[in-house]
Amino acid sequence: MSEETEITSEEAYKKRYDSVLLTARGVIAKVLTDDKEGSTHQRFILTTPSKQTLLILNNLERSYRLPIETGQNVEVKGLYRWNDLGGLIHETHHDSRATHQDGWIILTDINKRNSPKQ
Repeated sequence: MSEETEITSEEAYKKRYDSVLLTARGVIAKVLTDDKEGSTHQRFILTTPSKQTLLILNNLERSYRLPIETGQNVEVKGLYRWNDLGGLIHETHHDSRATHQDGWIILTDINKRNSPKQ
């Protein structure tokens, strides 16, 4: 989908979309422990204004650990994957394979954006 026709996470959930690039905004509801299976991922739960919950995955081999805390406002761009809990967003970093636009995470309260490791 092009940026002009980008769908919302709510629409992606209702229509059970998978591997759709989208942007979501909300508040960090919970900071989870890192997922260490395969590539290590920093994880947190984002709650959108519509109360949808999304699991956000930040690949620590492709971007830096973010100083996240519960209650922070966040904006995330990445690939949405459907699940019955609201979905997840991954690929929140530079896409070195050039298969889609780069993803990112912005902590809007402090205006800090993750960037690819050099």
